[in-house]
Amino acid sequence: MTTSKDELENHAPSEGPGAERINIALLEEDLVREITTFLESLNLGFDPHILSVLDDEDTGRDKIEELKFRLNGEIASRLLARANSAALFGKINPGDARSFTEAVFRLGMTPAKIYILALAFFTLSPALEPLAAKSFARGIMARVLAEQMSFKRRFVDEAEIGALLMEIGKVPIILYQQAKGVQIAEEFVLKHYKSFGAIMLERCGLSESFISTIMQDCLSFYERTFSVKAVTGIAKMIVDDSFSRYRKFVIESALAGIDAACTIGQFISDQFSAAGFRKYLEIRKPEGDDE
Repeated sequence: MTTSKDELENHAPSEGPGAERINIALLEEDLVREITTFLESLNLGFDPHILSVLDDEDTGRDKIEELKFRLNGEIASRLLARANSAALFGKINPGDARSFTEAVFRLGMTPAKIYILALAFFTLSPALEPLAAKSFARGIMARVLAEQMSFKRRFVDEAEIGALLMEIGKVPIILYQQAKGVQIAEEFVLKHYKSFGAIMLERCGLSESFISTIMQDCLSFYERTFSVKAVTGIAKMIVDDSFSRYRKFVIESALAGIDAACTIGQFISDQFSAAGFRKYLEIRKPEGDDE
C-alpha cells in the first residue's frame, strides 16, 4: 500500500494539480478508514469495559480482585510494582500493597484503570516498547512537575495520566505498519494520531477530559498558574527533546543520601523501574558531587 505523499502523487491522475490533490486526499481517507478498522479489531486480551467496575468508588474488594484473573500476569505485576513504589507514595513503606486490590486502592481507581489500559496497549508488541518508554517517561515527568507546583493529588494524577496517553494513538499506526509491511509517512502520522487516540479512549469508556488532553494543540493556563494540560505539554517537550537526542531520558541528579527517596533522581529511577523501562533512563552524576 502506498502511504507517502510522493507515492500518492505518483498514483494520481494527470488531469492537473487540482485532480492530484483530490486523489491524494481520497487515498489518505482510505488509509484513515483502514487504520480505524484495524484499531477496532485490536485484541487486548480482555474486554476494556470490564474495567468499568473501577469507575465506582463503592465497588467491593471481591469484584476488584476478580479483575486480576482477567488480565495477563505482566500487567498485574507491573501494577503491583507501581503501587509499591515508596517514592510515589511518600511515607508509605514499600511492599505494603500485597494484593491486586490493595494496589488499585493505593493508586486510586481511575489512575489504576488508565494504567491497566496503557499497559495493555503498549505491551501488544515489542515494536511498541520505545513509544511505551517515552510515554511513561512523559507521565513521570508530568508528575514531577505537578508535585513541584504543589498541585493537589487529583491534579497530579490527571497530569501524569494525560501525559501518559498523549501518543496512545500511535499504537495502531505502528501495529498496522508491522502487520501490513508498509511504512507510513510521518506527515500522515502527525496529522492523524491524536484522532486515533481519541477513538481508542472513547471505545475504552474514558471521559471527555482525557480525550481533550490528548487533542490539545497549544499551551493553556488557569488564571494564575499552569493548567494540567500545560503540565502535560511541558512534560512532553522535555521528554521528547531527550529521546530525540539520546533515544532515552537523560537527566542529571543525585541518587544517594540518607533518605534516597527524597531526591527527584531517585523518584524518577524508581518509577522507570516500576514501569519496566529502566534501560531507557540515564541518570548522570551532578558536577562536584563526590558521593
